[in-house]
Order: sequence, then C-alpha cells, then structure tokens
Amino acid sequence: MKILFAVTPGYGLMLPIVPLMWAARAAGHEILVATTSEMTGVGARAGLPVVDVFRSVMSGQSC
Repeated sequence: MKILFAVTPGYGLMLPIVPLMWAARAAGHEILVATTSEMTGVGARAGLPVVDVFRSVMSGQSC
C-alpha cells in the first residue's frame, strides 16, 4: 500500500509521527512525506522520502 503523510511545518507535528512512518515502512508500505519549510530536512535526516510541496514559502515568492 502507498501512504502519503502530509505534515505541516512544525517540529511538534513532524517528530511525533516519525515512528509511525517508520512502522508503516517496516511493514512493507511505500511511504512519502509531503511537507514544506525546514521539515523537509528533518524528514530526510530521519531517513524518510520527503517532498517539498510549497517551495515558495522558503524563497519568499508569492503564489
């Protein structure tokens, strides 16, 4: 099964679900973390596949 974890940018929202993401991955599921801001780096350092879904937040560009 493919699972998408959509996480808003915030350590208190990202870090508590990292074990859940790892458990899903260990159970054989294909996962992807969709987030933005510095949480992309946090997810990558946790060894998870991450995609930045709103890059213009960091670059200061408007939509």
